[in-house]
Amino acid sequence: AWLAAFGVFVATLSIAGGSEMFTRAANGDFAALIVVLIEEPAIIILPFVFGFIALLAYAALSWFMTAGLIGVFASRDASRPVLTFGRWGARRFFAFARLTGWALIPYAIILLIISMRMDGIGKPLAHALTTEAIAMAIIGRLLPGLVLLGLVWTLIDVARIHLVAAERASAWRAIGRAVRSLIRKP
Repeated sequence: AWLAAFGVFVATLSIAGGSEMFTRAANGDFAALIVVLIEEPAIIILPFVFGFIALLAYAALSWFMTAGLIGVFASRDASRPVLTFGRWGARRFFAFARLTGWALIPYAIILLIISMRMDGIGKPLAHALTTEAIAMAIIGRLLPGLVLLGLVWTLIDVARIHLVAAERASAWRAIGRAVRSLIRKP
């Protein structure tokens, strides 16, 4: 995240750092800020681009490290943990990427459920007189989606373990095994 913020900073300075309008905008002149944003629209896009790059870098590192760590714990060879870590991280990297791609489907459904439940929150909040009533109205609306989110997170974590433990790395098979595991031993 720090690296992405630094990248946005450097790119913004390289695009508009020398202009007088940018200096005025940085000092709080709102009209100058509008002019800079109209003249250099890339300044608006830069945080999203660098944020997406940071997200991809984090995901790639996470897939490798999670696969490697699960592989070390599942391995029977305790004499070479570093080699085991690297071997499992490299071996299951793309399987974890596929699993993450398939996991986006239930995450999108959960986001849809939460957004539909939060759509009608205005009326209960308008009649709430205390902080507790406001909190209960919000929690009552969010709870089904958050419970589903917890179940999906658990399912994906168990599927990751099955991806490392299985001989063949199929995300769908790992999800199926995870569902069976969670039904048998909740």
